[in-house]
Parts: sequence; structure tokens; C-alpha cells
Amino acid sequence: MALDATKALVSRKDALDYLGIKGNNKNKLVEGIINRSSDIVAKYCDRVLLVPAADYVEYHTIEDGDHILETLDYPIVAVTDVAEDADRVYSTLLTVTDDYIVSKPRKLIRVSGAVTTSWEAGFRAVRVQYTAGYTVATMPGEIADVVLKLCAVTYREIDRQAQGVSSITDDMGSINRFYSARLSNDMKEQLSTHKRVSFHCTGVRDS
Repeated sequence: MALDATKALVSRKDALDYLGIKGNNKNKLVEGIINRSSDIVAKYCDRVLLVPAADYVEYHTIEDGDHILETLDYPIVAVTDVAEDADRVYSTLLTVTDDYIVSKPRKLIRVSGAVTTSWEAGFRAVRVQYTAGYTVATMPGEIADVVLKLCAVTYREIDRQAQGVSSITDDMGSINRFYSARLSNDMKEQLSTHKRVSFHCTGVRDS
């Protein structure tokens, strides 16, 4: 299986080095393991962790008086445009710094010059187009480490031809539990600060 660039949270080289594999004869196997391990981590975090190919477009319904909105995905990489319009035509774009500022990882703060002001209130009155997420090179260490640990456990199971078993003893030693299909408590603890948290979600996407 080829490495899926839309899923893989670590590089093949990093995985091969972590597993201590030399040569290229197990590249396809390792790429498949990376895809699966990355998918498990992303689902647990309940986030799209990699920067997507296309911008996100969100429509926010803001309560009267609010000057902060939070994007659905984060960390924000770049904001393409922001528009607000109670009639939902969005013909006039706001200007960064003069009309809003970006407060990473996921906040847009409405301003008027040097002071805060309110976003336009109303149903889908604010449209935000932006990109967010990480690349493999900027992936937080805790996330990459858990993916590599999952890769190692899965690879050892496959190498022993013991996928899915709960315990095994052979000339390589004894293992009481395999976690290739799920995260251990220690792994979950490592990912705890990267799980999606939404305190005041105002945005939706059409697709």
C-alpha cells in the first residue's frame, strides 16, 4: 500500500528509522502501517491534522456583541479572506489588522483600528476562508511519537504473524497485550492536549 499523503502524519523515513529497518524491501508494508496508525490518531483527536489541499470555507452565526470567533480547524496557517454581511452576499472583504486580527491557534478577533468591535450578528453573517493544520515537518512531537509507537506495535505483530492476539510467548519473549488496533492509556495521555476542544462553536461548512 502506498503512503497516503492525505493521512500520513509521519514520513516513511522516520518510521523506518524508528523501526530499525534497513533497505527498501518492506517499504510498502511500512507505508500501510503508517496510514493505519495515522488514521487511528486523527480519529482519536477528532481533527483533520494535515493541511488540506483546498481552503476551508466556513459560515459563522455570531451572537450580537461577540468580537471573537473560533475556526473549526486549527492551527490556522493562513486566512485567505473574511467577509461579513447580514444579507449573506459577502461582496465586501475585511482587511487583516484594520478589521480583524488572527490569534492562533484558531481565533479571529474583530477590530476597528486599535480597539475591538463586534462581528456582524445574524445567521451565517460571517464567512471565513482559510487553511489550517500541520505538515509532516511541523507535526507536534507528541502526535508523531504516538503514530510511531503504533507503527512499532503493529509491525511487531505482523512480523510475528500474531495480529489481534492478546498474549504470546516465543523465542523473542513474552508480550501480554497488543495495541495495534487501539491506543494505550499512555498514548491517549500524550494526545490529550491535541484533542478537539470547542467551547463556543459558531461555524458550519456546506461540504
